Amino acid sequence: MTDRRRSRIVRPFALAATAAVLCGAVGLAGADKQTFRARVIKPDFPNNITVKLDLSEFSTPDEIAALRSALDEGEKAFLKTFRKKAKGSLMFYGIEQPSIKFYAAFEAPTEKGRAIALFAENRTVLSGPGQAYSGLLFLVATLEVDAQGNGEGRLYENAYIKFTPDGRLDIESYRTVPAQLIQVRLAK
Repeated sequence: MTDRRRSRIVRPFALAATAAVLCGAVGLAGADKQTFRARVIKPDFPNNITVKLDLSEFSTPDEIAALRSALDEGEKAFLKTFRKKAKGSLMFYGIEQPSIKFYAAFEAPTEKGRAIALFAENRTVLSGPGQAYSGLLFLVATLEVDAQGNGEGRLYENAYIKFTPDGRLDIESYRTVPAQLIQVRLAK
């Protein structure tokens, strides 16, 4: 993989960066299983789409270090390492789409509650046909929720990710406008 591909730097959403930094700093490795529900809002797309985000655990610093090392070996090695252990899933209601597995997940405290960032292999779900992009792309869900699990978020398709010098996984840039996740609620 070329340094040029890795160096496309756009800081679109600091939530993922904050979550990754704090996760690495405090070593959050596990979590109680959590399920969130949310509505998806995107221009020119039906507003009756609901998603369910299941989260089973968070990524460890060792897992992120293994991903960074695998990236130096190329895309195949990276994806093989990335796919080793699912951290959660995303299910769409209102459109026909298979469940998507998240393979990296982070959590960090915020002023109002916590930030969660979830990374999956890229799927073009909401962008429509003819939106194919090449390269190592990801689908990233970010949530910012209060102590009760209520809040909002974004769903990024066709996102490039990067590793920062201090070992964080972050959104580098994205090719399509992210969808908003509204009425995010922790399922009881």
